[in-house]
Amino acid sequence: MGVSRATDQAATIQRSAALAEVLVPTVDLAAALSFERDGALAGVPPVVTRPLQERTDLAAEAWRVGVRDIDRGEDEQLDATLDQIDRALADIDDLRTQAREPGEEAQQRYTDLMNDLFGIAAHLPEVTDARTASMIEALGSAPETWESLSQERLLMTTFLSRAQRPGVQRLGEKELASLVEAEAGLRSSLADFYEKTSDQQREALDRLTRGTATEGAVGVPAQQIVNQVIAESGADSSAAAPDVYVMSSTGFMRDLQGVLRAAVQEIVEDLRVERDEETRAALTAVVLTVAVVGLLAVLVIVLTVVLVVLASRRCSAAAPGVRG
Repeated sequence: MGVSRATDQAATIQRSAALAEVLVPTVDLAAALSFERDGALAGVPPVVTRPLQERTDLAAEAWRVGVRDIDRGEDEQLDATLDQIDRALADIDDLRTQAREPGEEAQQRYTDLMNDLFGIAAHLPEVTDARTASMIEALGSAPETWESLSQERLLMTTFLSRAQRPGVQRLGEKELASLVEAEAGLRSSLADFYEKTSDQQREALDRLTRGTATEGAVGVPAQQIVNQVIAESGADSSAAAPDVYVMSSTGFMRDLQGVLRAAVQEIVEDLRVERDEETRAALTAVVLTVAVVGLLAVLVIVLTVVLVVLASRRCSAAAPGVRG
């Protein structure tokens, strides 16, 4: 029973490590889709969207290679999620065409695909190490963080571009409410990630946000601009030039992508160590079991021989003597 438990645990950790390794190209693909979506919705020219699409295609190919050898076990939901992602990627050209047309359906399709990608982390089997488990849980905040930043970018680039025109320009009531909601989502989700991730990634976030990761990353210029617009109720047309905001926001998201990749890689390394330890435990259990069984077998043989000898002597002692 001990051997069986150790072997099962080693197999579970092996599946966790293999699935965790796929999360690195998963983060890259989700980020690429996000930048592609934002560019398409902003109506940027083909000379800008083409490199974004090429980056997405390369990330999609790397992701497909990564998931090819995943042991999905009996997780039917994981199967369904991976199949859904694969179908969505196969229809990416149709999605890109739709994104050039009016309406919000294309934006929702992009968002659903990104959420499915980030949601793969939720299918990692439970692990025994509390630190690793907390880091895995932290990844659950990534979709909201990324979506909040994307929503801010869309609203802010539209507003700041409009604010460059003559006359008073301001965010509409609905747009302002959406911006406030996106900022609140970023603030809470980034703080949750910060709390649950490793010390190493907290240090990286502190450097990236100038120590404001739990305060909505207001140390980042792009977030300062967002908060300035919110504080002025969307009426501050002098907050920043669009290109200044976009450069800061893009840099922040790229750096945050690096933090997410590093967090995933840290999880992978922890799971590899745990996998190796569980494998050694299983092998040790097998060796000990064989040794104990072998020792018992020797004892049984020795005891049998002793009993046979004793029985033979008793029989000899009980037999009548031979007369001359």
